[in-house]
Order: sequence, then structure tokens, then C-alpha cells
Amino acid sequence: MRLYLCVMLALSFFSASALTSEQQTFTDAASWAKQTANQALKPSSLPLNIDDYCKDAACKREIRNPKESRLSDSDINSQKNLAFAKDETAQAIQNNFNKGKPDIKNDPAMRFALIGQENAFEVTHGISNAYVDCDAGTQCLIKNHTRICTSPTNNNVPCYSTPVAQVEIGVTHYQCQSGWTLKGITCHGFETQCRFDKSNRTVDSAIFNSCFSSGGYTSTFYWNGQRVLPKNGYHKGEYKYSTSTNGCGMATTQLYEICGPVPIEKPATMTCDVGYTLSGAQCIKNTFSWKTDCSLLKDCKKTNQVCIEGPQTRIINGIPTHLDCWKYQVNHLCELSDSCASLPKDCKEQSRSCSLKQNGVCVEEEIKKSCPEKSCRATQMQCGEQSFCLDGDCYVEEPKLKW
Repeated sequence: MRLYLCVMLALSFFSASALTSEQQTFTDAASWAKQTANQALKPSSLPLNIDDYCKDAACKREIRNPKESRLSDSDINSQKNLAFAKDETAQAIQNNFNKGKPDIKNDPAMRFALIGQENAFEVTHGISNAYVDCDAGTQCLIKNHTRICTSPTNNNVPCYSTPVAQVEIGVTHYQCQSGWTLKGITCHGFETQCRFDKSNRTVDSAIFNSCFSSGGYTSTFYWNGQRVLPKNGYHKGEYKYSTSTNGCGMATTQLYEICGPVPIEKPATMTCDVGYTLSGAQCIKNTFSWKTDCSLLKDCKKTNQVCIEGPQTRIINGIPTHLDCWKYQVNHLCELSDSCASLPKDCKEQSRSCSLKQNGVCVEEEIKKSCPEKSCRATQMQCGEQSFCLDGDCYVEEPKLKW
């Protein structure tokens, strides 16, 4: 136990001494570096003798009295511009100065050179990925290209179907009541009419032999001032009054209406055959066909139809008409080709916009995608080597026991 404590104390003292020695070495090295840098920046510490750069006395005189010292500012500028124009290197710099440095990211040679660095872990561990193929010994570059394709939306495209009435004109039949005569479209006959005025009347006259005896009344008929006979259809109408009496107060003359036949002309009754309706003076019927207002591509096929205006009776061409449906919505699906299906599955969508409409509905979209394209080249690459290097130090992996 005592030996163990002694060993521990010795190790602790040694470690402390070692740390103190390393810190002092670092401090001394840092002080030397600072002092050297300060001395190097002082002109006095740089003993420069310009004569050492001349080979003869003429050179030394030229240095102390250069010919350029006798030039004016304009002369110096002129010589400067002339020299600049003749110098190919200066011109190359001038012409390319504003073009910027080359973009090594787009240089295939540089990109191939960087693949090994960027995928060092995979190479050293024998793992293939999109950029290195350890089995085939190839390196690959992947560049994204914009591809444009079209794809159907499968949106429902509605059209509308409505009934259109075609008027069919039938035969109008004219009829008169029994006993009347049809002439053209009018009926001709007689009606009994009763009249009473000074030209139209029935006069009954009687002659009394005594107050209680007479030979009866005699009727005389007047029609339009002319005397007429009962056999021609005239007869006595309603009693009006008496015009004279005898001494006993008995009427000797009585006046009545006269009723007689009057010729009448009136429109004939119009009738239609079964299925036709009288409209004005014509027999008509409506024959319906359905019209669909739809101008679609031939790729747009009808899928179904739905009634959107149900049963109702409407007046069409003057005829009350009942239909179970007055308007249908006819739905269509446009089966367009999908050019996006042929693109690789790893393409990523960037944007999309409608490229084709039918009846105001978008049926096709234009889609812009970014698609990676791979270019590979064979190399002498060997993956999964047992040795590897890191920061200039190379190691060989050796198996070690776990316990």
C-alpha cells in the first residue's frame, strides 16, 4: 500500500513538471515569433544597398538620376499607355478582367476530380452510391436538366343539353251544328228572333157582336213592314198592349211581338286530330329533339348526364307541354396522353400551369420538372482498401478483440 502511494505521488509530480515545461516552451516560442515579426517590419532591420544591383558605374548614375525624372506628367502618361497597348499580357488581363473567375462547378474535369473527395467515406468503405460505383469502378456526375411535359387533369367537363321543339302542322277540321250549312270556314243557318216596333209586330183584331160575343181574334203578322205568313216560320210573340176597346171595355185590337227566322253566318267550330292542339287557326303539335351545345376535342368522351331542371309544364309554341326534364348536364372526361409518365421517377416538380381548356375547364397542365441526368466514366478506383490516409498519416486497420 505504501509502495502504491509513492508511485502515485511520483507520477503526479512528473505530470505537473511535464505540463509546466510544455507551457514554458510555448511561451518562449510565441515571444520569439512576435519579436522576429516586429524586427522584420522595421526599415533599419533591412539593410538594402541599391548599388549591389548594378553591374557598372553607368547603372549607378542612372539609378540616382533616372531619365524618367525629366519627364512631365503628360509624357509619363503617354509612355504608360503606349507600353500598355503593346504588352500582350497586359491586354489579356484587360480583356478578361471583368469576365470573372471560371466556374469550376460547371467544369466536368474539375467535378470528376472532386468526386473522390466528396465521396471519400463511401470509397474507403466499399459503399456504392449515385456518384461512385465500387463494383464497376466508375465515377458519375449528376446534372439537373429542366424538362417540360403535359399531363391530363381528369377534371369533369360539363356541357348542357336542352329540348328543341319542331312544330308539325296538321289538318284543321271545320264543323257546323246540325241543320246549318258549312261554306268555307263559316256556318250558315237561321235563328228565331223576336222583334217589336212599328215595322215588326203581330196585330190581333176582333169584332164583337155584343159585349159577350165575338167571332174571335184574327192575327196579322208584319216583318220589316211586310206582311208575312206563319207557314214561313213566323209566329206571335210576347203580348205588349191593346190599342182599342168596344163599349163593353173589351179590347178589339191587341199588339204582340213577332218572332221569325233570321239568317245567321258565324265561324265554324275548328277541331284537330288526336295528338294535335289548336293554336290560332292551325292544328299543331311539338316534336322534341335534344340539342347539346358542346364543341370538345374528340378525346373528350361522355361519362354521364344529370337532370338539372326537373318536371314542369311550359307553354311551347302556344301549347302547354309537360316534360320530365327540361335541361341535362352532360359530363365528359378528356382522355389525353400523359407525356410526364415517360420521365424518370426521380424528377422533381418545379411549377405547373394550365395549357389546355375545354368549356372553361382546365383539362391539361404543362408541368416543368427538374430531372437529374447521370454521366459516368470508368476509373481505376478500388473501394474498401484496408489501409487509409488522413491528414498525411496512413494507417492499416488491424482486427482487435472486443474484450
